Amino acid sequence: MNETIKQLEAQKAKAEKEVAALTTAINALTSLGAVAAPVHATSVVKAAPAAKPAKKGGMSAAGRARLIAAVKARWAAKKAAAAKPAAAKPAAKAAAKPKAVKPAKKKPVISAAGIENIRAAQKARWAAVKAARAAAVTAA
Repeated sequence: MNETIKQLEAQKAKAEKEVAALTTAINALTSLGAVAAPVHATSVVKAAPAAKPAKKGGMSAAGRARLIAAVKARWAAKKAAAAKPAAAKPAAKAAAKPKAVKPAKKKPVISAAGIENIRAAQKARWAAVKAARAAAVTAA
Protein backbone atom coordinates (compact mmCIF):
# COMPACT_ATOMS: atom_id res chain seq x y z
CA MET A 1 0.00 0.00 0.00
CA ASN A 2 2.81 2.41 0.93
CA GLU A 3 4.57 1.60 -2.33
CA THR A 4 1.44 2.45 -4.31
CA ILE A 5 1.17 5.80 -2.55
CA LYS A 6 4.84 6.54 -3.28
CA GLN A 7 4.33 5.71 -6.96
CA LEU A 8 1.29 7.98 -7.16
CA GLU A 9 3.18 10.82 -5.46
CA ALA A 10 6.04 10.37 -7.94
CA GLN A 11 3.58 10.54 -10.84
CA LYS A 12 2.03 13.67 -9.33
CA ALA A 13 5.43 15.34 -9.02
CA LYS A 14 6.26 14.44 -12.63
CA ALA A 15 2.93 15.86 -13.83
CA GLU A 16 3.51 19.08 -11.88
CA LYS A 17 6.92 19.46 -13.53
CA GLU A 18 5.35 18.98 -16.97
CA VAL A 19 2.66 21.57 -16.19
CA ALA A 20 5.33 24.02 -15.03
CA ALA A 21 7.33 23.43 -18.24
CA LEU A 22 4.25 23.97 -20.38
CA THR A 23 3.36 27.13 -18.47
CA THR A 24 6.87 28.47 -19.02
CA ALA A 25 6.61 27.74 -22.75
CA ILE A 26 3.22 29.44 -23.00
CA ASN A 27 4.47 32.50 -21.12
CA ALA A 28 7.52 32.67 -23.41
CA LEU A 29 5.34 32.58 -26.51
CA THR A 30 2.93 35.20 -25.21
CA SER A 31 5.81 37.52 -24.34
CA LEU A 32 6.89 37.38 -28.00
CA GLY A 33 3.74 39.21 -29.03
CA ALA A 34 1.01 36.60 -29.05
CA VAL A 35 -2.51 37.83 -28.25
CA ALA A 36 -3.25 35.58 -25.25
CA ALA A 37 -2.41 36.71 -21.73
CA PRO A 38 0.30 34.83 -19.80
CA VAL A 39 -0.85 31.75 -17.94
CA HIS A 40 0.21 31.12 -14.37
CA ALA A 41 0.60 27.63 -12.96
CA THR A 42 -2.05 28.21 -10.29
CA SER A 43 -4.64 29.91 -12.49
CA VAL A 44 -7.25 28.19 -14.57
CA VAL A 45 -8.09 29.76 -17.91
CA LYS A 46 -11.64 29.33 -19.10
CA ALA A 47 -12.57 29.59 -22.74
CA ALA A 48 -14.83 32.48 -23.68
CA PRO A 49 -18.40 31.34 -24.28
CA ALA A 50 -19.29 31.11 -27.94
CA ALA A 51 -21.77 33.69 -29.19
CA LYS A 52 -25.23 32.27 -29.75
CA PRO A 53 -26.15 32.06 -33.43
CA ALA A 54 -29.01 34.23 -34.59
CA LYS A 55 -32.38 32.51 -34.51
CA LYS A 56 -33.23 31.24 -37.96
CA GLY A 57 -36.64 30.55 -39.38
CA GLY A 58 -39.56 31.13 -37.11
CA MET A 59 -43.08 31.97 -38.11
CA SER A 60 -44.70 35.30 -38.87
CA ALA A 61 -47.81 36.43 -37.02
CA ALA A 62 -49.89 35.98 -40.16
CA GLY A 63 -48.60 32.44 -40.70
CA ARG A 64 -49.31 31.57 -37.08
CA ALA A 65 -52.86 32.94 -37.44
CA ARG A 66 -53.44 30.78 -40.55
CA LEU A 67 -52.18 27.71 -38.72
CA ILE A 68 -54.43 28.36 -35.71
CA ALA A 69 -57.45 28.84 -37.99
CA ALA A 70 -56.72 25.56 -39.81
CA VAL A 71 -56.38 23.63 -36.53
CA LYS A 72 -59.63 25.10 -35.20
CA ALA A 73 -61.43 24.14 -38.42
CA ARG A 74 -60.08 20.58 -38.19
CA TRP A 75 -61.26 20.20 -34.59
CA ALA A 76 -64.66 21.68 -35.42
CA ALA A 77 -65.12 19.15 -38.23
CA LYS A 78 -64.07 16.29 -35.95
CA LYS A 79 -66.46 17.37 -33.20
CA ALA A 80 -69.30 17.76 -35.70
CA ALA A 81 -68.70 14.23 -37.03
CA ALA A 82 -68.71 12.84 -33.48
CA ALA A 83 -71.93 14.71 -32.61
CA LYS A 84 -73.95 13.07 -35.42
CA PRO A 85 -76.54 10.66 -34.05
CA ALA A 86 -75.77 6.93 -34.14
CA ALA A 87 -78.89 6.34 -36.28
CA ALA A 88 -77.13 7.92 -39.24
CA LYS A 89 -74.75 4.95 -39.39
CA PRO A 90 -75.63 2.12 -41.79
CA ALA A 91 -77.90 -0.54 -40.32
CA ALA A 92 -75.57 -3.32 -41.46
CA LYS A 93 -72.91 -2.24 -39.01
CA ALA A 94 -75.42 -1.86 -36.20
CA ALA A 95 -76.72 -5.40 -36.79
CA ALA A 96 -73.21 -6.85 -36.80
CA LYS A 97 -72.48 -9.48 -34.21
CA PRO A 98 -70.52 -8.07 -31.22
CA LYS A 99 -67.05 -9.51 -30.76
CA ALA A 100 -66.57 -12.05 -28.03
CA VAL A 101 -64.48 -10.79 -25.15
CA LYS A 102 -61.50 -12.99 -24.40
CA PRO A 103 -60.89 -13.78 -20.75
CA ALA A 104 -57.72 -12.30 -19.33
CA LYS A 105 -54.78 -14.68 -19.18
CA LYS A 106 -53.72 -15.71 -15.72
CA LYS A 107 -50.18 -14.97 -14.64
CA PRO A 108 -48.00 -18.04 -14.33
CA VAL A 109 -47.37 -18.95 -10.70
CA ILE A 110 -43.97 -20.19 -9.60
CA SER A 111 -43.91 -22.73 -6.84
CA ALA A 112 -41.88 -22.18 -3.67
CA ALA A 113 -39.42 -24.85 -4.81
CA GLY A 114 -39.01 -23.09 -8.14
CA ILE A 115 -38.27 -19.79 -6.41
CA GLU A 116 -35.68 -21.49 -4.20
CA ASN A 117 -34.03 -23.00 -7.30
CA ILE A 118 -33.82 -19.55 -8.88
CA ARG A 119 -32.35 -18.04 -5.70
CA ALA A 120 -29.74 -20.79 -5.41
CA ALA A 121 -28.71 -20.39 -9.06
CA GLN A 122 -28.44 -16.61 -8.67
CA LYS A 123 -26.32 -16.96 -5.53
CA ALA A 124 -24.02 -19.34 -7.40
CA ARG A 125 -23.69 -16.86 -10.29
CA TRP A 126 -22.79 -14.00 -7.95
CA ALA A 127 -20.32 -16.18 -6.05
CA ALA A 128 -18.57 -16.94 -9.35
CA VAL A 129 -18.48 -13.24 -10.26
CA LYS A 130 -17.08 -12.26 -6.87
CA ALA A 131 -14.47 -15.02 -7.05
CA ALA A 132 -13.39 -13.81 -10.49
CA ARG A 133 -13.07 -10.23 -9.21
CA ALA A 134 -11.03 -11.37 -6.21
CA ALA A 135 -8.75 -13.39 -8.49
CA ALA A 136 -8.28 -10.35 -10.77
CA VAL A 137 -7.40 -8.11 -7.81
CA THR A 138 -4.87 -10.54 -6.37
CA ALA A 139 -3.32 -11.14 -9.80
CA ALA A 140 -2.83 -7.40 -10.38
